[in-house]
Amino acid sequence: MTVKPKTVSRELFESEDRYRQLVDLIPDAVVILQDGGYPFINQAFTRIFGYDEQDAAAGLSFFQLVHEQDMPAVRKRYEDRLAGKEVPRTFRLNLLTKDGRVVPCETSAALIRFQGRPADLVVMRDISERERTEQALEQRNAELASLHEAKDEFLAVASHEFRTPLVTGLGYLDLLLAGELGLESAQIPPELGIAHRSLRRLASLIDDLLSFQRLSRQSSDGTPCLQPVEVRLLFEECRADALALDDRSSQQIRIEAPADLPPVLADGEMIRRVLTNLVQNALRHGGSAIEIRLSAVVVADDRISLAVTDQGKGIPADFLTRAWEPFTRHDSRSEGSGLGLAIVQRILELHGTQATLYSEPNRGTSVGFTLPAAATTPPSIEKRDARRERPSLPASRLLVVDDDEETVEFLRQALSVGQLTVRTASSGTGALEVLGRESIDLVLADMAMPGMDGATLCRTIKQTPETASIPVLVFSARSEDEARTAALEAGCDAYLVKPMPLDELLRTIGNVLVEARR
Repeated sequence: MTVKPKTVSRELFESEDRYRQLVDLIPDAVVILQDGGYPFINQAFTRIFGYDEQDAAAGLSFFQLVHEQDMPAVRKRYEDRLAGKEVPRTFRLNLLTKDGRVVPCETSAALIRFQGRPADLVVMRDISERERTEQALEQRNAELASLHEAKDEFLAVASHEFRTPLVTGLGYLDLLLAGELGLESAQIPPELGIAHRSLRRLASLIDDLLSFQRLSRQSSDGTPCLQPVEVRLLFEECRADALALDDRSSQQIRIEAPADLPPVLADGEMIRRVLTNLVQNALRHGGSAIEIRLSAVVVADDRISLAVTDQGKGIPADFLTRAWEPFTRHDSRSEGSGLGLAIVQRILELHGTQATLYSEPNRGTSVGFTLPAAATTPPSIEKRDARRERPSLPASRLLVVDDDEETVEFLRQALSVGQLTVRTASSGTGALEVLGRESIDLVLADMAMPGMDGATLCRTIKQTPETASIPVLVFSARSEDEARTAALEAGCDAYLVKPMPLDELLRTIGNVLVEARR
């Protein structure tokens, strides 16, 4: 069968016409580039760039559209393709409209044959709106990052402002309740004990807020320091923490752990926080007559299972799935920040484990988790007893450095016991003057002081030959790892977080002095 030329021409025309109609429906600019000119452009090309078919027929060149800053890259791409090198099919170009506006375009090109000869099929997508949106998002993200940094800085300052008054408030109550301010036990009204526990609860609430903020950050801050930890010691410290908040709790908390229980590999302070939060939740929501069990057993795969169990009111079933969410409480009338379980969950996530929560209304609640058993035994650690005698310290000359007058006066009074002699300074510069004229055995310095801060003072002491051997204890209202790391890198011998219990401060002073005299 012979096909007539007119029939072929008509079919080709109709095919090209259908192709043109189809391409004109595309919102992207589509052109055929052949011999440097445009034998075909669609309507979107005219709408975006302003050039019509008459412009194309008059010899419009592709290079007329290319912005001068992109011209070298376009020419190189053209030369590479002529040389047979592989070039990317899609690339970004700044193209110029007929009236000189710049249009950012995502450009794709493919080799085709048009009217029997090689040509480029080029698709240009206007990405102006996309890039404006991306720039707006980048700007918004930068603003949010700036706000986040400002929030972190505010919380760091706030932690200092919140915790510093607690040092003197709790400290003087510690001295008073211990009978060290001239009053016998019978002369101390019970209301002072209530005030003491209230301040402890305030300190715990501040710790919750700051800990949650710190643990929520996606950074190395808060990374666990894994060491062998005695579980029974953790339980006893947790019971002592609860006793500091509520003196009735000593009769409610029972410890169940085998004498030969292996130590766990964990960050002791973090896991102590987990246990303390769980016990406080049980005391807060369980009722005054409940019993709380701190238990630990060895389970499979060399792991230790720890659990806090109470026989209280339990948690409603419809709240269990939301119990780990921050700022949530199943009873809006109850005390607390609603952060306790959220902090527990985050700390356990950092340890590579998770908690299981079982609860039944009017039957009680149990929260458990597992930690790996440690391969080695931790060094012997003196057990903490909230009611024991204050440690006796060797005869020593202490220098207390803090810009807060009330803190300085409290520490001077609290530490002027036994064979301790206390000197004071209100600034880093003042401390160096004291060190230049007196013999000092230990420096206690606040981290956040105007001018020369605690870390700078410590570094100066350690780098001065005449004072390099003097140990430095830094205390701070900032509990985050950056502050602790800055102090330790400056050479400090110990770091404490305000408000530090007086017993803990005295024990730390004793340990530092003993270590320095070895």
